[in-house]
Amino acid sequence: MLPLHGCGDSDNGGLSTVTPRPTPTFTCQVKDGSGRCLCGTAAGGFCFGDCGGLGECAPLGGDPLACFCIEPSITPPSQATPTASVTAPSPTATSTATVADFSGTYDDVATARDGGGAIAEFDGGALEIDANIFESYQLRATPAAGESLVLDGFEISGGDIFITVTGTAALASRGDEQRIDVSLKDQFGSTRTFLLTRPMMGASTSFAGTYVFVLANGPSGCSCPSAATLDLSVDADGKGILGGGTDVDLSAGAAVGSFAPGMCSISPRGRLHCVTTYTTPGRPLAEAITWHGILPSGVRDGSGEMVRGLPIFTSDVISWSSARASP
Repeated sequence: MLPLHGCGDSDNGGLSTVTPRPTPTFTCQVKDGSGRCLCGTAAGGFCFGDCGGLGECAPLGGDPLACFCIEPSITPPSQATPTASVTAPSPTATSTATVADFSGTYDDVATARDGGGAIAEFDGGALEIDANIFESYQLRATPAAGESLVLDGFEISGGDIFITVTGTAALASRGDEQRIDVSLKDQFGSTRTFLLTRPMMGASTSFAGTYVFVLANGPSGCSCPSAATLDLSVDADGKGILGGGTDVDLSAGAAVGSFAPGMCSISPRGRLHCVTTYTTPGRPLAEAITWHGILPSGVRDGSGEMVRGLPIFTSDVISWSSARASP
C-alpha cells in the first residue's frame, strides 16, 4: 500500500492531538501496460479510478476491498459530448444503422478450430471478447467507411494487467450468417485475430434451462467434489442470467456454500462466460466467481473452468462439468 499524505486540517484550527487520524491508504488493483493505475481501493473502502475512460471502477462481487473495471457502457444520446454534431447528419449515419443490426453474441471460429472457446458480445458501440478465463478484450467500436469499425481499448490479461489495443473489424452477412472479422495490435506490436460468427436469427435461447454443474474441487475450500443445480435464462441476443443455488458436497450431502445470480454471455454454439458470486459459511463477504466454458448440446456434457476472486494467473483453477437437468 502507498501512503497518501494530505495537508492542513478540517477546521483550520491547527493540528489536533486529541484524536490521531490513521494515514489514508490506496491500493492499486488494475494497471495499464505502462504501470499507470486505472482502478484501486481508497481508504474507507471505496473504489477510485477512471479505468482509462473505458469502464467504471466499481466493487467486484460486492466486495468494497476488491475494485475492478466494469465493462464500458454506451453514452446515451442526451449525454453526447460537446464536440458531437447535433445539427447535421453524421457521415456514418447509414453505416451506424447497419452496424446495429450486428448486435448479439458470437463464437470465434478461429480459436474453436484449435480447441479454444472465445466468445464475443457486440452491442453496436462496444465489443467484448472473452478469449478464456484469464484473457479478455474491452473495445470501443466506432463506425468507419462501409460496414467496418475502428477499435480501441484494452486487453485485460491475468485479471489486473491492462494493455492498450487498437484495431479494425469488418462486418459481413453471408447467407443466414453474420460475421465480424477482427484484427488487433497491442502497444508492444503483438497481433491477434478473431473470426466471430453467429446465425442471422441467433440461437442462444435454446440453451436456456436448468443445469447441474459438478465442480471437481469447488470454491468453498472443502477440498471435495460438489454440485449445484442452477437455472439459466437467455434472451435472443445471448445475454443471460445464471441463477443462484446451493453448492452441495457430493460425498457428505451437506451444503458447503451458495451461488448468487450473475450475468452471462451465451453464444449461439453454447459458449458461456459468466460472473457470479459465491458465499461460504463463516466468510463475511461474497466472492466473485468467473466461469468460462461450453454448455452441453444434446447428450454431450458441457465443461469449463472457474476461478474464485480476481482471475489472476496464480488463481486456483476449478474444473467443472455440466448436464442439462430440464429444458
